Amino acid sequence: MTNWLEKILSKAKAAGAKLTDSFKKKTIENADLWSSCPECKKMFLGKELKKNMHVCTQCDYHFRISADERFKIFFDNASYEMINTKRLAEDPNKFKTELKAYKDQLKSAKKKTKQIASLVSAHGKVNGLDMICSSFDFNFNGGTLSMQSGQNFYEACEYAVKNKVSGLTVFITTGGAALQENLFALYQMPKTILGVQMLKENKIPYFVVANLNIGGVSASFGSLGDFHIMEPGKKTVWGFARPSCGPRNNFRTAA
Repeated sequence: MTNWLEKILSKAKAAGAKLTDSFKKKTIENADLWSSCPECKKMFLGKELKKNMHVCTQCDYHFRISADERFKIFFDNASYEMINTKRLAEDPNKFKTELKAYKDQLKSAKKKTKQIASLVSAHGKVNGLDMICSSFDFNFNGGTLSMQSGQNFYEACEYAVKNKVSGLTVFITTGGAALQENLFALYQMPKTILGVQMLKENKIPYFVVANLNIGGVSASFGSLGDFHIMEPGKKTVWGFARPSCGPRNNFRTAA
């Protein structure tokens, strides 16, 4: 009797697990199918939002998108080549909290975004002109500036000079420097500034387009463009401190 009951319970458990997995899969599919605008709350079909380049048709809010999606929109025919860069040591401080080790955060971010860092760069054509595009991905640890991100931007500048491109555009959605890397992250500020200086010395136009531009990024290469464009909306911020530190409503926003 016991063996018979165990078999029934085992089958029921397996069926329950299968049903749970199916439910989770459907939930993910539905999340991809529908999106809600953070500002006006209008609901969009995923295909509709993508067709409008991830911009709300009702309030003009610009959704935060992945670097890969950004490149597809930016370059002609969604055609581009990623710029490979030198790989640096990760987690130089062996940073760990009670919740999660930094190396585990990086591992999760890489798996989620399929990138080596929060900022990556690509080379392609824009209206037939050779252009470099560097882009942050907020899904990678809040788009924080790490050693690898700083290295990626610097090498993108070197690549631009070497190949004599028509310009370099950076899309910024960042939470600032990676606190887990402390001084190593701060070193990226002068490094990225030197990268921008290379562009200026070689008369290569540098464009900055920002959705969230704060901290060490806004205090370095995020504010040195020949042209600066801020995406519209109350949730887009340009300043040094985080929005919560602002003294009044709409302080440093595009509202």
